[in-house]
Amino acid sequence: MRYTKKKIFWKPVGSSEKQVDALLYDEQKDYYGFIREQMAQNYHQVTITSEMMAEFISAVLSVPSYRIDDVQMMEEDEELSDQITDAIRESGTGTMNGRFALMKVIRDIAEKSSIEIKRITMSGKNSTSGNAEMFFVQSNGLIGVTSGDSELERQLLILVKEHLEK
Repeated sequence: MRYTKKKIFWKPVGSSEKQVDALLYDEQKDYYGFIREQMAQNYHQVTITSEMMAEFISAVLSVPSYRIDDVQMMEEDEELSDQITDAIRESGTGTMNGRFALMKVIRDIAEKSSIEIKRITMSGKNSTSGNAEMFFVQSNGLIGVTSGDSELERQLLILVKEHLEK
């Protein structure tokens, strides 16, 4: 499946509210030119922190039809990578214990490690449309979706908005 790529931005609306949008990004265009164009429209880039990634993974794991396929870190750490791989494998069994084990590893990373989460990849079945869906989110706010009606994208945008309004 081919990903449609989008970049998450926010812009002020009114005196205190923030609008969060995932804007279509054409890979054929210069990335930094794209960013400048959006900034000229009063948009601001969004960074997805490891804390936000952990919250998002937790939300995804609460839906039985979705699974985490991969978690990439900013820096290579073989021991940490092995822990993540084992936890992802265990979470793929579909048991609550397996999902809990992955969540514990991810929360420990977010809370205790100086290494940031770079990218998470997930897949599953959209509960609204019933279509298969693949999705990734990167710390720079870039996302990839395979479904035009992505349940995962909607969940992430809600989470980003909640964090921006804290």
